[in-house]
Amino acid sequence: MLAKMLKPGSLRERIILFFTVLLLGVSATVFLVVLPQVSGIFRDHTYQELSGAERVLRRVVGQNQIRLAESATLLAADFAFRAAVTSDDQPTLRSALENHSGRLGADLAMLLDLEGAVRADTLPSEAARQPHPVPSLIHKAQEEGFATGLAIMNGHAYHLAVVPVLAPDPIGWVAIGIELNDKFARELRSLLDVHVTFMLRAATRDYVSIASTQTSSALLDLTDSVRRSAHDNNGLPSATLTVKDFDSRLSSIDSSNSEGVLVVLQRTEASASEIFQPLLSTLGLIAAGGLGLCLVGGALMVSFVTGPLDRLATVAKRIREGDYEARSETLGDDEFGEFASTFDHMLDAIAGREKEILRLAYEDPLTGLPNRASLQRELDAQADRGAPFVLMLLDLQRFRLINSTLGYEAGDELLNIVATRFRSLVKSSDFVSRTGSNVFAVICAMNDGEQVKIVADRLQDALSHRIFVGVQEVDVTAAVGAVQFPEQGNTGAVLLRRAEIALYHAKHANGGFCLYEAALDATRRDNLHLLGDLRRAEEKGELLLMYQPKVDLRRGVVSSVEALIRWRHPVRGMVPPGDFLPFAEQTGAIRRITRWVIGEAIAQLERWELEGLKLQISINISARDLADDALVGHFASALLGTARGASALCVEITESAMMEDSSVAFYSIERLRQLGIAVSIDDYGTGYSSLSYIKNLKATELKIDRAFVNDLDSSEEDKAIVRSTIELGHNLGLRVVAEGVETPAQLSKLCELGCDYAQGYLLSRPLPAEALAGWIREFDFSAVRNFKPAAAAPEARVKVS
Repeated sequence: MLAKMLKPGSLRERIILFFTVLLLGVSATVFLVVLPQVSGIFRDHTYQELSGAERVLRRVVGQNQIRLAESATLLAADFAFRAAVTSDDQPTLRSALENHSGRLGADLAMLLDLEGAVRADTLPSEAARQPHPVPSLIHKAQEEGFATGLAIMNGHAYHLAVVPVLAPDPIGWVAIGIELNDKFARELRSLLDVHVTFMLRAATRDYVSIASTQTSSALLDLTDSVRRSAHDNNGLPSATLTVKDFDSRLSSIDSSNSEGVLVVLQRTEASASEIFQPLLSTLGLIAAGGLGLCLVGGALMVSFVTGPLDRLATVAKRIREGDYEARSETLGDDEFGEFASTFDHMLDAIAGREKEILRLAYEDPLTGLPNRASLQRELDAQADRGAPFVLMLLDLQRFRLINSTLGYEAGDELLNIVATRFRSLVKSSDFVSRTGSNVFAVICAMNDGEQVKIVADRLQDALSHRIFVGVQEVDVTAAVGAVQFPEQGNTGAVLLRRAEIALYHAKHANGGFCLYEAALDATRRDNLHLLGDLRRAEEKGELLLMYQPKVDLRRGVVSSVEALIRWRHPVRGMVPPGDFLPFAEQTGAIRRITRWVIGEAIAQLERWELEGLKLQISINISARDLADDALVGHFASALLGTARGASALCVEITESAMMEDSSVAFYSIERLRQLGIAVSIDDYGTGYSSLSYIKNLKATELKIDRAFVNDLDSSEEDKAIVRSTIELGHNLGLRVVAEGVETPAQLSKLCELGCDYAQGYLLSRPLPAEALAGWIREFDFSAVRNFKPAAAAPEARVKVS
């Protein structure tokens, strides 16, 4: 019946109709009928319970006041008592008061004189002749013949009745009272079936509990609530309180003292809710019935939609497994039919995009060559086939220079030219790919290890032919790292990693070629361990600076030194700079080392200044340092507060460092120069810089590389290079320094050619800072020309760069 009723119309209409009727019916029943009624009844019942308890409490208090007044009147009329009052017979008075209060069950009985002072009472410590605590009750008794009300005595609250003692004129006042204590509260609790708490307003206008049937924790919550309510209502708490787990009502006991003593009636929420448990059970049954209806309706709706959805799910599983030819078979004019048609169109679009994504995932979009992912897949495939082959990685040298100088469009054009030349040199069965910015890979089928170098040479020679990017001819070479399968690796990942190790060493090898061997792995691991130690070397104080003097060849004095870093390793001993600075520069650790060198050199300048020694220190700066935006700021911070200032520093920069990213390098150098730091072009003649670079750099010093000084006394070519370099430097206003001077003949020839400064082992090896001052004081330039250094293994001399 239900199915027939819901069948007509679209699926959307059936779903909307079914769940709208079902959910609206349940929601309307629960929220519009049952819950509001339960909530209202619950609130009304609780209010009535507490209001009834309050009325009963007031009746009990009224009855107690009547009893107290009648008892006090009876005592005041007793002849013996009046005689004792007249004679001030204290024992008789106290005995009469105690007997009478005991029969009544009162907690207090007092006799007061006409002035209101206490003459006798039943309190443990007598308060005779003390002012009566409630003069208002005596005043009322004088007008009406008796008075009842509350009295606060020594922090306790009492219900009191006051009557006169007549003989026949008033000779005193009798007061009898019941204390509002825990006993009285418990009696009220048993009578009213609610918790009773009496609160007293203290002199500090704060409320404290004086009697209660509550537990200590509940009483603490109640006291906090009363105090907060009093604070929010100008000192007087409201009748309705919010207390955890309790419905509460606050009231005064006596209207004449409504702000002094309050009573709080409380009923637990749990006890109140027990009364409505049957109603709540009914509500639960209604909710369960509604849930049942929902389940039945859901089952009916599943029967309508299971078939089409199962067919679509089957198609989706086939697509997940890569079968993009699957199509849905759901037909009809309703939403499922429309959805199935849309699904098929979407599947066609996904299949097309999947093919394009796969192409992009394995192809370099610039050159059209396979990319690194494709290379990895090809390596794994060829390794699985088992036939011998060689993998070569080729890194284009000076590519970054071309990119930064001619622009990225020129770099892209160069990559396409190189890709075309490499493809033309290998067999069609060989594999050529581009795996990185300027790195290519070639896989050649080869079982003869001697042929590896021949193929590598052929690929390198392909770049020796003239290459034009636009109208600009560029000079580019390639470093080649090679690895053989299966001798040097049997998986694609291992082969690729070892080829990268070989490429790393090829970049620093003569000829730019390296075939992998097991020792390279050990060297790589040793470098990694050394790099880890280097990170902690500065903290442990293992780094130190040595200083090599630069001698003024005209005056024969020393006015500047070059700072050279050394590492005193706790296990390896003195580690040569060449063993840790190159890979420190590659990993970026060189920046941290350079900052340490800057700080230490400036600190040493200050120490020499105190000794009266004024020197200029040269610090070597690497390409990584020049690309660091914080370099100039670090120099400026380190120079703050120093006596010598920036003029005492000189930065030595190699041609290769300037050419790596010339625009960034020139910007950093210009900022250093503006700071007042001198600039020196180091290792001149070994790089590729043009004269325009040297002119635009505005340096103050030009250093001739040791390669041209070694054979200066025997090679006419080197002599001509050195002479032209000196003349060039002088014509540009630069001072010229020759490095690597080791023989008197070299020194004499430099003096003859007009060189300004010399630096080398002939003059002095690098010295510790402590020894340098003494060496300078004892230095005799005239004796150097005839000096013959003792034979010794040359010290590795790689500057921090």
